[in-house]
Order: sequence, then structure tokens, then C-alpha cells
Amino acid sequence: MVNIFRSISTLSVPIPKLFWPENIRKAALEKSISDEADPSWFWIVILLVTGISICAWAFYYKNNLTLSYNDARSHLNVARRVVDSLQPGLAQIGSVWLPLQHLLQLFTIWNDFMYRTGLSGSLISMISFAGSNIFIWKIIKQFNLGNLAALTGVAVFSSNANILFLQTTPMTESLMLVTSLGAVFFFTKWVKYDQISSLILSGIFTLLAVLTRYDGWLLFAFLSFSTFAVSLMKHGRVKAEGHFILYSSLGLFGIALWIGWNAIIFGDPLFFVSGPFSAKAQQEILAARGLLPTKGNLALSIYTYFLTIKENVGEVIFILGILGFIKALFSKFNFTYKMAFLGLFVPVVFNIISLYFGQSAIHLPQLPPHTWFNVRYGIMSLPAIAICIAFLVNRREFVASILIMIALLQAALMYSDNNVITIQDSVRGSSGFFLDDTGAWLNENASQGLILTAASSNDALIFKSGLPLKHFITEGMAKYWNEALIHPARHADYIIMHEGDLVYNNLVGTSEFTENYKLVYLGNFASVYKKKTD
Repeated sequence: MVNIFRSISTLSVPIPKLFWPENIRKAALEKSISDEADPSWFWIVILLVTGISICAWAFYYKNNLTLSYNDARSHLNVARRVVDSLQPGLAQIGSVWLPLQHLLQLFTIWNDFMYRTGLSGSLISMISFAGSNIFIWKIIKQFNLGNLAALTGVAVFSSNANILFLQTTPMTESLMLVTSLGAVFFFTKWVKYDQISSLILSGIFTLLAVLTRYDGWLLFAFLSFSTFAVSLMKHGRVKAEGHFILYSSLGLFGIALWIGWNAIIFGDPLFFVSGPFSAKAQQEILAARGLLPTKGNLALSIYTYFLTIKENVGEVIFILGILGFIKALFSKFNFTYKMAFLGLFVPVVFNIISLYFGQSAIHLPQLPPHTWFNVRYGIMSLPAIAICIAFLVNRREFVASILIMIALLQAALMYSDNNVITIQDSVRGSSGFFLDDTGAWLNENASQGLILTAASSNDALIFKSGLPLKHFITEGMAKYWNEALIHPARHADYIIMHEGDLVYNNLVGTSEFTENYKLVYLGNFASVYKKKTD
């Protein structure tokens, strides 16, 4: 303990000397950090990007696509149940997804317009999109690549057809991008200037990332190691320990919060890992059906994810990104600075590891089972690719112009060929509209009484029904749920289920169900049963 306090107490702000070559170090020291203000047209670019974001939302909302992902509607429902359910309260945040997206939605989810339009979640994604552009610009500037390179990086990112679509949805990818980019930016700034405030800000953004998606947990591990390694090379062991403790304590706090939440609410600190609604449980179902071909196959895992990246960013941008990556690795920056750069690629490593260990699945039409599922995961590499391409500009206006034109042309081709893969992902395969017919029937015929259904399987149709969530008995309503699975007629006027879901597995074949309910609607995926009145 004495050593820990001694490590922290030694933290100061010495002038960096060795982490850059001499000419770059001198250039950095000649201007203060406060003089790094971007030109006024930087803000014009950000305002333009914000306008594009709003226009994209209006376009996709008009075309009924902002809520096309089933998970998008589920994210809205998770937050809405905190204020509208049979048992409202923070416990409705659950354990399936990390909580930050849903906690942020609580500011607006109580409003019916924000909830029903999906704006409660879409607004978070749109703000995150604008923030991601700001961080991409500033990260590129930290590498001393110039304004032309920064403009090119922003253009590559913001013109991408897939991120433009995803940032209109209540999904978590956009929030994950901005929090991880914030963590990498401030870490890079700390490497460059040795400011403790930058290291703390990096830790704060890391805290937000670990509460957004599990990708953030690997980012936390990588930056924790990098903090110690960079500080060790520059300052020695004692200060390295202090820097490590200062940074890592913030990320660990977020992880501890989530583990503690699971222990308090669900009685198991690792419920999110091994519970019935965890990713592990879902992947086991896919594995049983032979739909996890990447599990245990590293080569196929790498190939699948890189193919997913290519489908998300486009073939030309993908190739340019590889060229930019090679140039960045062989640039004049030394090892400590390149460690900060490599933090951008943590999502690539995370997704390959997840595929290899069977913790996630990505299905592409080019590979068996020849469908769409989770292909949006490839978009997590887009910021890294945009920044890599910025390395190709080399302060040449002509090169910047060509690269920006290529990015715009790539996006135009995606639209013209109807090849925006994230839209295909959202309207086909496992993410499609196949639950909507049952939801529409409920809206017209079941506005009175309680409805028993498994939200883990049917949350999208619950949203589509347009009914208040307090009409539904779902897993989070323990006061009703446990008894309803044994004696449904005591509470439920209607039952929605499909083969294999929790309600189906508990009720089908039981006398309580067959004697008290009759089929009133046979849906494409889920069917509705009504309590007999005679």
C-alpha cells in the first residue's frame, strides 16, 4: 500500500523528451497546447457533418428504417420499462446489455414521441456520430498530419453509407465509437504532452466505453498495459505504477459497477456471462444449429471479420486503409506513439477473438449459412481506417482531393448498387421485420388485459404493438412472471410465443395452457393465444 501511494505521489508533468524524434519534439515544444485551436473552418465541417446526420435520420425515418433492427426496438424497450411497466424501476436495465445507452435514454424515453419515433436512442447515436468526427479530426492532428489529412479522415468516416445509417438508429455502435475514440485521443495527447489531465480524461472515456459494449473491456486492458509501458519507458517503474493505477482505476470502477449490479439484482456477479439471456447462452443455441462455423477456427475468424470490414467500408477504402496502416507503422514516430495508434485497432482484435471463441456470430451472404447477421460489427473498424487513410495525404492538396472523391464515390456506389450492408442486415435474416405482423395484430385486437410473452425473443413485436409496456408480463416482472409460467390464467388474458422461447418451453403441453387458451392468431414467427371465456 505504501508503494502504491508513493507511486501516485510522484506523478508530475515533466516535459516529454524522448518519445518523438528530435525535430518533431522541438516543433511540439515551440507551441503551447492552448495554441492548437483548429481553424474556423473545422467548425464549419462539424456543422456540415451534423446537418448530414440530421438529414440522414429524416430520410431513413421517412423510409421506416431507423427502427428496422429488432435490437433497436429492444434498446428502447429496456429503457422505457424503467418508467412504464408492471414493475418500473432501474432493475429493468437488466443484464443482457451494458447500461450506458439505456441510462442516457432515460432523459427522454418517458416522452411518447421520443420513444415511439426512436429518437430517444437515435439522438444519442447522432450526437455520438458528430463527436466521433471531432475525435477523428483531433487524433489526426495529434499525429501532426495537418488539416488536409484531418479533413480527409473526417470525409472517409462521415461519408460512409453504413455509419450514416447506423447513426440514425438506437443501436450502441455509435456510442461505442465515440467513447473509444475519446479514450484513444486523450491517451494520445497524454503520450505527446505528459499531461495528467489527459490521462484522467482518457480513463473517463474508457469508463464510459466499458459501460457501453464489451469491446470497451479489451480497450481498457490494452490502454492499461500501454499506460504502464509508455510511462515505464519515459519515467521509470515508480511513476509507471502511479500512472497505471490512476488510469486503470477508472475502467475497473466501471467493470466493478457492472459485476456488482449483477450480484445485487440477479444474485450472481457473472450473470451477464452465464445467465439464460447472456451472449454465451445465445451462441450455444446457434452452435447447436451449426451456425457458429468460426468457433475454434482462427483462419476463418480472421477471414470472416476482414470480409465484414470490406463490406462495411467498401473495397477501395479497405485497400487504401491497409496502405495507410503500413505507412503509419513505418512512419518516423517511435514505439510509444505507435502504441497509442494501435489502440484504434482493438475492435478488430476483439471481434476476431469473439468469433474464434464462439462468443459472437457474423453471417454474410458470401459464406454459409448465406444470410445476414451482425454484419454491422465491421463498422467498428471505420475510424481506424479513416485515420490510416489520412496518413496517405502527406500534406498534398491533390492527394487529399483524390482520396475524398474516392470516399464519396464509394458511398455513392453502395447506394446505387443497393449494397448498404447494414440496411440489408437490418431487414433480412435474423434482424428483419418478421415479428411485425404479430405486433400489428396485437395493436388492433388486444388493447385490453395483460399479455404474457418472453421479451428476450419478442421484444420487437412488443414495441410494434404500440401498447403500453405495463400491459406485458415479461422476464423482468418477477411478481407476475414466475407464477404466470405455471398458472398463466391467473394473470394473462393473452399469450404470445413461438417454438423454443421461454413461454413455449414452460407452457406447451401443460393442462393449464391447453384448457384455458385458444389460438387466435397464427403469425409468421410468433402466435397469439387468448384466454377462453366460456
